Amino acid sequence: NELSELSDLATSIWKEHYSTLLGDEQANYMANEFQSLEVIKNDFDDYFFVEYLGRRVGYLSLKQTSLICFLTKFTFPKMSEDYLLELIV
Repeated sequence: NELSELSDLATSIWKEHYSTLLGDEQANYMANEFQSLEVIKNDFDDYFFVEYLGRRVGYLSLKQTSLICFLTKFTFPKMSEDYLLELIV
């Protein structure tokens, strides 16, 4: 299902970014604490995949209050600057 795919994508991105900074053990712990399927299921944010050329490459999440909508996550894997510029434009 989509939540499982989102959790898998989020976990791989977190590990990619944080393993070099904090080590594999801490990156795995953080991914499990903040991006596991169970956490995402219980989160009140609305999650959306970001697609590029038909491939899911990242995700974002929004949290809406009575007056404001907050962008709470905007997460992508490491990629070349050219690729990122094409994605944003």
